[in-house]
Order: sequence, then structure tokens, then C-alpha cells
Amino acid sequence: MGEGGAAGPADAQIQEQPQRVGDTSHLDGVRATQYGALERLRELVDCGQATVDDTDADDCSLMHWAAINNRKNIVEYLFSKGAKVNVVGGVLKSTPLHWAARQGHLRMVALLVNNGADQSICDVEGFAPLHVAVQFAHTPIVAYLIAKGQSVDCPDESGMTPAMWAAYKIYTTDPLKLLMTLGADLTLVDRTNGNTALHWATIQGNHTAVSILLKHGVSVEPVNNE
Repeated sequence: MGEGGAAGPADAQIQEQPQRVGDTSHLDGVRATQYGALERLRELVDCGQATVDDTDADDCSLMHWAAINNRKNIVEYLFSKGAKVNVVGGVLKSTPLHWAARQGHLRMVALLVNNGADQSICDVEGFAPLHVAVQFAHTPIVAYLIAKGQSVDCPDESGMTPAMWAAYKIYTTDPLKLLMTLGADLTLVDRTNGNTALHWATIQGNHTAVSILLKHGVSVEPVNNE
């Protein structure tokens, strides 16, 4: 998906929208945000037909839509008008930071974090933005979020750490190797199954992750709950 196109919510089917629209006069606040029509959005806000904290039927805010579509100028405008950054919306009750992290928009992630986005907020699946970034193999965002204070071993609701998710889902060297370099504790186990990162890599048949973990000296002795 190109960074300039409009995308749907992170927890629903994402559909590409045209990058540009000629006549913006018919657009409401949400659509203006999706298409990056800043002047139309400004016009709506100035005349009282929209507010910067408006949401759609799924409680997705303008900040959500600007974040997922990488509309930096609109996010900056929303912040200048005092828009909330930690609002949750959509089926998964995600924040704009979740959406930006999922799409791999590093600069947008940085813009949100630098303006107060809370990394600790989890969606209804128990995932913080760091878990989402790992699950979609957005290694630069993983590195950034950890550098900005998120724990490298941040557990999700079931006790799965970023390293466990990387070992389970990602078949490339990173972000697992990055997490290890940053000090991930590979002896940790999840609360549900008692699995280590090596267990999860083995269960999934992730030979790349298994090889990385074994070369790192991870023990094969731990026994899970099964």
C-alpha cells in the first residue's frame, strides 16, 4: 500500500482510495482527512461543521484516519487545534498510534509519540503498538518505540513478549535479532501455554527464528505447560 493513498481502519478490511480528489467541496471531515484535503477540513472546522475530535460511526477519530493514511500535515493541524491523540476507536479499540504502527509509517509514529501518544495503551486483543509493529515486521518502528521508552519485553494480555511474537510470526532475521540485541529476555514464558520464544518458533516451524535463537545459546531444556 502506498503511503499517499487512503486506507481503511486497521482492524477491518483495508481498501485503497484514490490518492487525490479534484472537487473537495462535498467532503465531510472524515473524508477530507482520508484524502488529505487539509483546506477543506480547515474550512469545515472554521465554520463549525466539524470539530477536530469528530469520529465516524465506528468511533474512529480524524486523528486515526490521518495517522493510517500518513497525512502529516493534517495531524499537525489537528494537534494545533488541540485534538486528542489517545482516543480509541474501531472494532479493536485501537489508538491512532496502533494504526500508524500497523501501516509502518515511522515518521507518523514519531509525530504521534512526540505529541503525547501513549505507548502503554492496549487494544481489545491486549496488544500495545509495539506488539503490532513486531507482528507486521516494521523493524524501524520497533526500534523507535523501544528507544522512546517501551520495554523490550513488554507483555501483551496473554504474556506474549515482542520476541515471542517475532519468533512466531516473522520469518526474516529482524525484528527478532534487533530485539535480542536490545536485550530481550528469551527465558520468559507466556501465561497461557508456558512457551518461550523458542517454543513459539518451533511450533510455527520458523526455521530462521529457531536458528537465530539456538546460535544465541537459548536453552532447549524449558518445558511448557503441555
